[in-house]
Amino acid sequence: MKRNMMLIVMVAATVFLSNVSARNVAGAAGEASQGPEKAFVWEDNSKAMFDKTVESSPVFVRPVVRRRLMQAVEKKAKKSGVVTEELLIACIKETTPDPFIEKAMSDIEPLKTKKKNP
Repeated sequence: MKRNMMLIVMVAATVFLSNVSARNVAGAAGEASQGPEKAFVWEDNSKAMFDKTVESSPVFVRPVVRRRLMQAVEKKAKKSGVVTEELLIACIKETTPDPFIEKAMSDIEPLKTKKKNP
C-alpha cells in the first residue's frame, strides 16, 4: 500500500513539474512575438536572422541573448526605426562573445538576402 502511494505521488509530481516546465517554455516562446521588436521596421530577412540567433543559443541563455541583442538594435536603429540585415549583423557581432561569433554568423548565413545586380 505504501509503495503504491509513493508511486502515485512520484507520478503526480513528475506530471506537475513537466506541465510547469512546458508552460515556462511556451511563455518564453510567446515573448518572441511581443515586445520591442514590433516597434521597428525589419527589412529583408533581418527579423528571421534575429530570431535564428536567439533560437540557436542554448535555452538557458536565450532571454539574455534576446535582451542584449534587442538593446543593441534599439541603440543602433533608434533614429531611423529600420533594422537592416547589415545593422543586425553588426549588433550580433557586438553582443556575441568572441568564441561564438563564427557559429552565429554561419547560422544566419543562409538567411541573408541575395542582392540582385542591376
